[in-house]
Amino acid sequence: MERCESFPDSTHFTCVDRPLKYLITFSCYGSHLHGSENGSVDRDHNLISGRYLAPEPCLLRAKEERMRGPSYALDDAKRGIVLAVIIKYARTGSGR
Repeated sequence: MERCESFPDSTHFTCVDRPLKYLITFSCYGSHLHGSENGSVDRDHNLISGRYLAPEPCLLRAKEERMRGPSYALDDAKRGIVLAVIIKYARTGSGR
């Protein structure tokens, strides 16, 4: 299936059979909790270039207590595996 895109400030369109770019982002379980010193957003504070919510230690503790397991972070080896899989599927065009 083709998808057509317009160029900024132009009436010209380019049709492509697959996306030209992907932005892939994700975070690991427990790495971004409301109330942390790193800041967070919620439904009422989620604007581009908006300010993060102020740290709230009590809220952070409550969020940590509600977690069903420990927080998780990717080490270098696991990040390498994730990157290799993303590159593999980007090159083959197959997600299966």
